[in-house]
Parts: sequence; C-alpha cells; structure tokens
Amino acid sequence: MMREFIKRIKNFRPPLVLSVVGAVVFSTLSVCAVATDWFAPFPKVLRYVIYVCAVAFLALAVWATVLFLVKVSPRQQLLYMADKNIFIAKLIRDFSYRTMMTTSASLIFNVLLAATKMFAGWYYSSVWLVVLAGYYIILCLSKFLLLQYGKKQARLGDRKTVIVHEWKAYRICGVMLLMLTLFLQGVVIMIVRYGMGFSYNSIVVIAMAAYDFYCLISAIVYMFRRRKNHSPIVNSLKLISFAASLVAILSLQTAMLSAFDTNGQAFFRQIMNGITGTAVCVFLIVLGVLMIIKATKELGRRDIND
Repeated sequence: MMREFIKRIKNFRPPLVLSVVGAVVFSTLSVCAVATDWFAPFPKVLRYVIYVCAVAFLALAVWATVLFLVKVSPRQQLLYMADKNIFIAKLIRDFSYRTMMTTSASLIFNVLLAATKMFAGWYYSSVWLVVLAGYYIILCLSKFLLLQYGKKQARLGDRKTVIVHEWKAYRICGVMLLMLTLFLQGVVIMIVRYGMGFSYNSIVVIAMAAYDFYCLISAIVYMFRRRKNHSPIVNSLKLISFAASLVAILSLQTAMLSAFDTNGQAFFRQIMNGITGTAVCVFLIVLGVLMIIKATKELGRRDIND
C-alpha cells in the first residue's frame, strides 16, 4: 500500500500553468488577509483555507517548475520559442545584428538626452549642461555614422570592398573617440575646478552602480574574448559602448561621492574625480589613436596588395 502511494507521488506531474496561477491568486489573497481588513466580515476559517491553499499551490508551482527545468533547459526552451519568430530568432542568434539593434535603441535614448540637456542648458544659461549636451551629441554622431556604415555594408557585394569599407568605419570611430575626449575633458575640468557633478538619491546611485558595472564588465569581456570573431564595424560599436561605460563610471563616482560623503570633504572629491577623469580621458585618447593607426595600416596593406 505504501509502495503504491510512493509510486503515485513519484509519477505525479502537477500542471505548470495552473499551479503558478493558483499560487499567484492565493498568495495575493493571503497577503490581503494579513495586511487589510477585507476578510473581517467573513469567518476565520476562510482565512485559514486561503493560507493552506496558498502553501499548497506554492509547493505545486515549485514542483512543476523544477520538473519543467529538468525536462527542458531554459536556454533550449528560449531558443525553441525564439525560432517561431524570425526577428526574435535573429536577435538572439546573430551577435552582429543584436549589436546593431541595441546600438540603435541606445542611439534614440542618447538623442533624447542630448536634446534635453541642450535645451536645459540654453534655457538656464548653464555651461555645464551645454558641455554635457556636446558630449552626448558626439556620442550620437559616432553611433549614427557607424550604423550608416553598417547599413551600407549590407549593399556591397565585393568582399574586398566590404573589408575596406569596414576599416574606414573603424578609423572614423577612432577620430570620433578623440573628439569625444575633448568634450569629456571639459566635463572633467568643470567637475574638478567648479565642483560640478551629478547628484542622485542613494537608492538611484546603487541601481546605477549595478547597471554601470555590468556594462563595463561585459564590454571588457567582449574586448578580450570575442573581438577577434567579429567585423571591424561591430568592434567599433562595442568600443564606443566601452567608452560610454567608462564615462558612466566617472559620472557614477561623482554621484556616489556626492551622495555618501557626509563629512563635506570637497578636496578629497576633487582629487578623486580629477584622477579618475584624467585616467578615462588618457585611455580614450590612446584607444582612439591606436584605432586610427591600426585602420590606416590595414587600409594601406590592402592598397599595396591591390
């Protein structure tokens, strides 16, 4: 008898969707029963029934989820669902296409940000906001030019022409990084000399820190592990994203020093912001120069071979 019962328990497969829906419904009702007086007119036994049902459905939902994950991995399930839609499948499987799409989305956001800061700088006569707007304008222009090069590349049939086209885009990216550094240097000077900076709520700063460090780490991983597997245009887009993440770390540092410095150590903030800002500017200058030199060598080598 006991063996038959254990066998039925092992073979039992709770329905995933029904279990999850029941868990959500009864968990919500149990929270309402504890936190509100909605169930005061009803007998106490009703609340106990809701609590029991919530525990039971939560257990069934966990059970069904574990069985589902053991049977089919989340990655395989995601790829299976993605293959049903051409756009989603290409977005997941094609790294170059995904880079183009994410860059396009970030370009829209950066354009809005640049327009907002430029208007605010003009309206409030703020040099600080105008300089920031200039930085975002150059960033937008860099992404726009690279995306245009990427679209034009798709219409080129000759492989040699495509390679030359890509290395020209790579060289332009290096030039744009140098121009970006000019505006960034202005931002650093205003932060250090005039005490300008970014100021946010402490919770917002923590959320920004998590996102910025994620972007920075993913950009570094790409540079050391995947850059050799992709075209110069894709590498250029990733390098622009890497430069933007470095600037985001600088802005994060100024925000953190402003949010968590309770002793009013202005001199310490100036030193730290000056060191970090100068390091970022020097790194971007070196990166831009190296990109220009590398692209020029590749283009010259192909001219000689032709």
